[in-house]
Amino acid sequence: MAYYTLDDIKRYIGFETTNTDYDAVLTDFADKADDQVDNRLFNTASKRRRLSTLPELPLTTVPESIKFASNARAVAYYYARSQNTESHDLWMKNSDKSIDEYIERLDSDAKIYGETF
Repeated sequence: MAYYTLDDIKRYIGFETTNTDYDAVLTDFADKADDQVDNRLFNTASKRRRLSTLPELPLTTVPESIKFASNARAVAYYYARSQNTESHDLWMKNSDKSIDEYIERLDSDAKIYGETF
C-alpha cells in the first residue's frame, strides 16, 4: 500500500491535480519516498531501542503523519531535482519531523497501553 497521495504531492508543489505532465516523475519520487520513510522508521526506532513498538513494515494501516511524511519527502525530491535547495531542505525536515513524532507516539502508546504489536 502506498503511503503517498499523488494529488497531495501536486498540491504541495503548486500543480493542478488535473495536470498529468509530471505524474511519472512524481510517482517515481513518491515510491522512493515510501521506501525511505520505512527505512527512517526502522532506523529511528532501532536507535531509540523502540523496535518492539514499531508495527511490521511496510505499514498496512497508514496514519496521516506517515502519509504526510511520504508526501513531503516526494516534494523534497522534486525540489532537489529543480535545484531548489532551500525548499528541498524544508520539506525533508518536515518529513523527518513527522516520522519522529510518529515514533514518539508509538512509544507513548506502548507505555500507556502496553506493547500491542
